[in-house]
Amino acid sequence: ANGSTAVLLIVGDGPERANLEAQAASLNLGHRVIFFGERADVPELLAAVDVFVFPSLFEGLPNAVLEAMAACLPVVASDIPGNNEVVMDGVTGYLVPAKNPAALAERIACLLGDPQLRQAMGQAGHSSVAEHFSIQAAVRQYEALYLEQLALRTGNQRKMR
Repeated sequence: ANGSTAVLLIVGDGPERANLEAQAASLNLGHRVIFFGERADVPELLAAVDVFVFPSLFEGLPNAVLEAMAACLPVVASDIPGNNEVVMDGVTGYLVPAKNPAALAERIACLLGDPQLRQAMGQAGHSSVAEHFSIQAAVRQYEALYLEQLALRTGNQRKMR
């Protein structure tokens, strides 16, 4: 699979949309690049794709990446703070240098050409989100923190007696 039948879905909106649409049209890619704009049905869109690509330049906690990983999708994302705390390079997807379209394209093509790798990375991402970023994981982390603080306080009180 050389990606010749690949279709790019762009979800979201912003000031560059008109430029990107014009660029896609000028390259005769209008039929292969679909601009969805803002959408509320993201889970349905995620279910329809093979690879989630997130080439952002600045990110906090990338909720879109977590949502894609929860949907069992491998992720190709820019290697920036936030993304690199969520995506395990080579395990749940790939991290590529920011502003490096060649590296981004290479990793996307790698995943498009290997269904087994996509599935393995998607499953690993799903497991990672469940283990580290779910509500249950947050509750476990808070519980451990509270127990640690309680142990420190009771230990300190014993020392003071």
